[in-house]
Amino acid sequence: MDLAAFLILLSLETGMETESLIRLKADCLCNATKGYVEIAYHKRRARGAEWKRLRVTDSSSTTPGGLIRLAIALTERARRHLETDRLWVLWTVAGLRAAGEDMRKGIDAFVKHHGLTGDNDAPLHLNLSRLRKTQKAEWYRRTGGQMEQFAVGHSVAVAARHYAEIPALAHIHDAALADAFNDALDAARIVPGPETAATFDARPEE
Repeated sequence: MDLAAFLILLSLETGMETESLIRLKADCLCNATKGYVEIAYHKRRARGAEWKRLRVTDSSSTTPGGLIRLAIALTERARRHLETDRLWVLWTVAGLRAAGEDMRKGIDAFVKHHGLTGDNDAPLHLNLSRLRKTQKAEWYRRTGGQMEQFAVGHSVAVAARHYAEIPALAHIHDAALADAFNDALDAARIVPGPETAATFDARPEE
């Protein structure tokens, strides 16, 4: 249940995939500078570029960097006993082990412990893999549809297709597209200067 809490918060704060968060190494933090740090992580689906880095805030324990530093400290003793470099080591009825991707029992216990419910007031079915889309949607709202800021870890085309083009964000997405088209139209309407006009007039008729 503690692991579920860490992963939920980190996923919502960073937008990283759950599988990447679960497989973090204990030495994943690097290049700390001026309140920021990079998280080195592995993304299995990124063929040819599986190892990536994400720059996040790193100050108090509520920032992504601070949360991971807390996890490193809390799991240090268990990692030493298990002789592993995996960050998430936990105690189960079977003893110490590194965290796996099957966390359904821990997630359900977390939901029950905190009394989390869905829109129908039934116990919430929390799917960690969907938290990334939740984080992306929130960031899209914050940036007002600015794709360059929104598409962290993706190309603009992939970010738009998988995260921006959803019903809940339709009004923001449509407004962003309209702004982009208007900018392009304004650029196309630039009045040619004297040099441009002279060059155009000098061309022979076809």
